[in-house]
Amino acid sequence: MFAPFLSGFLVKQGFSQGLLLFVVAFFYFILVEVFRSLVRFRCSGEALGFRAARVVRGR
Repeated sequence: MFAPFLSGFLVKQGFSQGLLLFVVAFFYFILVEVFRSLVRFRCSGEALGFRAARVVRGR
């Protein structure tokens, strides 16, 4: 929610180069993980997905 404000603040501070790279890599990693989990869900069938959803909900 306040990520744009935070990134703008860091750009103003001037030490955002490495942090921006880290944030971009972090979001890229999340996107790759979500994509891989979606592909795995489609390949392994719906039973495994329902079991995983039940485990996550039960936690």
